[in-house]
Formats: sequence, structure tokens, C-alpha cells
Amino acid sequence: QQEQQQQQDIEGGADASEAGGSGVAAEALPAVEDSARTCIAGDLQCPDLKGRWHSAKKLRDRRNAAVLRGMRWMHKYLAANKYMALMHVGDDAACLFFEIWYTSCNTTVRCVAKSIAQELVEKYEKHLLDPRNCRCGKCRLPGAHLKQLEGRNFFLQLMFLVRCKEEMGLDSASMAAKADELWKDCGFSNTNALFQASPENLSDVNDADFTVLIMYIMVMEFNQILFPRRWPIRWGLREVFTSLKSRKYCGPPYDAACKFHDCFYFVTHIAFAISAYSAIKTQPKDVPWLFDYNRRACLYWTHQAWRRLSGRQPDRLVDIDGLSEAVDVMRGCGLTDGGDPLLCSATLAILELQRPDGSWPYWEIGEVDGLTAKEPDQDSLPYYHRLHPTWVAVQSLRDRNFEQDRKGNICWGQMMARLLKETKLNRLNSKIVYAWPAKKKTKGHRGSVALGLCSTAEPEEGSTCPPSAQLNAESEEVQEPAEEVTVEEQPAPVAESAPVPPSLE
Repeated sequence: QQEQQQQQDIEGGADASEAGGSGVAAEALPAVEDSARTCIAGDLQCPDLKGRWHSAKKLRDRRNAAVLRGMRWMHKYLAANKYMALMHVGDDAACLFFEIWYTSCNTTVRCVAKSIAQELVEKYEKHLLDPRNCRCGKCRLPGAHLKQLEGRNFFLQLMFLVRCKEEMGLDSASMAAKADELWKDCGFSNTNALFQASPENLSDVNDADFTVLIMYIMVMEFNQILFPRRWPIRWGLREVFTSLKSRKYCGPPYDAACKFHDCFYFVTHIAFAISAYSAIKTQPKDVPWLFDYNRRACLYWTHQAWRRLSGRQPDRLVDIDGLSEAVDVMRGCGLTDGGDPLLCSATLAILELQRPDGSWPYWEIGEVDGLTAKEPDQDSLPYYHRLHPTWVAVQSLRDRNFEQDRKGNICWGQMMARLLKETKLNRLNSKIVYAWPAKKKTKGHRGSVALGLCSTAEPEEGSTCPPSAQLNAESEEVQEPAEEVTVEEQPAPVAESAPVPPSLE
């Protein structure tokens, strides 16, 4: 209760009428554009991109309620039919509540998440290590014992699970012993065989496959901290970060070849690899191009949500998974609703899309030209597809506390700071060309950047985004977008005819 009260005082401000004061906690917060944080009757107000204001306390309470509803739905879904969904989804489902527990600020959310995490991890461990005595729904199917995991997939799932149990203070000896056995029998001391890749051919790995690969490499690097010299690797994130500098990245809008779709999820998982799934707070200044890309994608999907929710196009596709991951990355930087209008707007969109049962729907692309969505029968979806939108939405809505002392996060933060500096991941070897938003001519202006996004050049201390970067609330379009927005590898001078406003760090 004390932690919750402290968090309310920090983010929401004390109620002046009840405390007999003037809301010092809220008034002490720094201003954005001189009025971005405003106290009304002692309550901190959050601005969105349309210029509307929302009570920080009410929005936080709404988020926490949505998180708990989503957690209840996921627990019920994973445990139904003798944990059938849990066994099909695998280690991701077993560990997702561990990730919620790791850095959640709200005490209730953290306690509930840890309890569910312990239950699911124990169930899944029995399924993996003792399938003949497992009584789950999947093991009761005919011939189930012939379809058990083996080899590389088995070993890598164990890597995520032993990290989970070790950091929660649970006994991981049995799974670690099984991992030792697989390590020896399968020859995984050969890192190329373990990752099915080599540093020389990383440029040949497509974005979709790299999204999975980078998380495998991350967990192996993290386990070097938790289990020193037990499963050593010969190369890892250092080589990955070096290769990332020369890759090509595709920004919005959505395309028929899914290049933006695949690239976006790869970019968010680069951020998750840096933070070890939100184990540490990330710093946008360390990799400015990555967080700039994330903000642009977040704005794009926020626009699609506005169009759908306003009724202008009720079947408009909104990638809930993508929007939620973008918000998750932003909260991983320590951003809050009260200090970032884009984060506030995206959060409101996610909340509006939650179903009454606590879940979020899974939508598929209909027509690419009209960006329409079609909703398949939710009950007939693969277990992972049905779970993932709710999983990432819950992750994105929770408040973070990066001061929790865990077994590996301090060492990981130190290692990552050193690694990012040595690999110079803050600069790409080529530029990212953004085709969205399309140019809209306005009188007296010639294509100035108006998204209020971070540029690659580090902003001067104390600089803010100008009011001209606001969106037209009625048309929901950018007033002054650039025809082509590029991210350079180095800060470059800008012509006088196309002034670039200073951006928020």
C-alpha cells in the first residue's frame, strides 16, 4: 500500500483538497512545451496528440484494471482443458508472467504475476522432463509421448525456463541438469550449431527469422551471468549489434510483401534484447535510430486505431500486437503517459480495443489497399495467435519500476552499456527512408518534419518540440508532414527551406 501511495504521489500528484497542500509532487514535475503537465485540482493531467487532457490518476487506474483483467483471461485460457494452451505455446506462455512480475511497479500486479508464473512454470517443467507421468491435456492425447521436444528446440526452451526459475528463487537444478545433457549430446559447444547461424552469414538472415534468433542469443548471453561458464558461447550480441549497423530497415506504411511488418517486429525485439525483456531501463540516446523508428511505427498504428474507433472505417486494420509492442518499448525507456502525448494516445487506443472478457482480438489483413481487417473465429485460432495480442497489450499497459534488485539485471545493465558503446550501434551505415506520411502541402510551408519524433542527432539540453508538431484532431492527419523523412547516420545540416524543429530527447 505504501508503494502504491508513493507511485500515486509521483505520477498523479497528491490531492490538494485532502492533503491541505498544493500538490507539490505534481507541480515539481518538469513541463513539456510549458504546459504539457498541468495540475487541475491537484490532479496531474496527461495531454494526447489531439490536445485533449486526461486525468493521470484515472488513466493509471484504468490501465491497472485492464492489466488485471487481461492477466485473469490469460491464466484461464492457458489453464483450460488441463493446460492445453500452455503446452502448445510452450516456454513463452510459461515465462510471460515472470516478465510481468520482473519490473511491474504495482504491488498487486506483481504479486498476482509471480503466483501465476510459479504455477505455469512448474506445470510446464513436468511436461518437459516427465511426460509419461504428466496429466496435461496434450500428454493425454494418443501418441503424445512420440511428439516430445528434442535437440535444439528443447535446449533453448530450457534456457528461458532456467533463467525464469533462477531469478524467482525457485529450484532450477532438474532443468539445468537436462540442459547439461543436451549440451553434451548435441554438441552445442559449437555456437554455430546452437544458433544455426554464424557471424559471417548474419546479413543473410531475414527479419522474421532474426526476430527469433536475437532472443535466443539474448537468453544465452543472460545465462552467462546466472550460470558462469556452464554453457559458454563463442559469439553473441557483440557480433549481432555489429551486423545490425549495415542492415536495411523498412518503415510504415503496411505493404503487401509484409516488409514493414517483419522489420517492425525485428526492431522491437532488438530493443527487447537490449533490455533482456525489460530487465533494465533502456536509453533512447544509446540507439536513437531504433527508438525513432519505434515512435514512427507507433504513430502510424495509432492513426489506424483512430480511424477504426471513430467509425470512419470500422473494419480498419489495427495491428494490436504491433501497437502494444511499440508502447512496451516506450515504457521500457521510463516514459509515462503524463510526459509523452504519443504514449498517452497509443495507450488510450489499446484500452478502447480491449474486449469485455479482458482479452484483445486477433485480426488478419483483408485488403492491403484499403487496409481492412478480417476477424477469424477466435476459438479456431492457433493457441499462440489467440494469446499474443492480450499478452503484449498487458505488457504495454503496466507501470515499470527499474529499481527492483534481481539476480542478473545489474550485471546485464553494465554489460549492455559497454557493448552498445563498443559496437557504436547508435549510428547506422546507411539511412532509413520513411515513405509515411505522404506529403500534404500547406500554405507557407515546404515539407517540414512535424511528427515530434526523435532525430538521430542528440537534441540540445532543454529543447522541446514546437506546437506546429501537433495533429489535426478533426482530420486525424499530420498538418505538416515531410514528403520523405530520412534518418541519417550522422547529424547533417538542413536547408533553410525545410526547417527541422528540435525534438524531445
